[in-house]
Amino acid sequence: MPISEKRLTKVIKAAFDNEKTKEDDQQASIDRLSQNIAKGVIAELVQGIDTANVTFILGNSGGTVTGTITIKANVEP
Repeated sequence: MPISEKRLTKVIKAAFDNEKTKEDDQQASIDRLSQNIAKGVIAELVQGIDTANVTFILGNSGGTVTGTITIKANVEP
């Protein structure tokens, strides 16, 4: 499945909506927003990478070699 601007926009809007009811300090709010937006971006990228299939065709003297490379994303904290 491709990366979706619509899904990512929903995640970002939800992060801001969740902050509307918070009454603690500004820095805590900034930290939560940053973390939630980062998580949303990472989730979209990982989903896009994990579902990507790269097909390759190679030629050699014995004939054509075909196959699929599946890419898996790893996320570090």
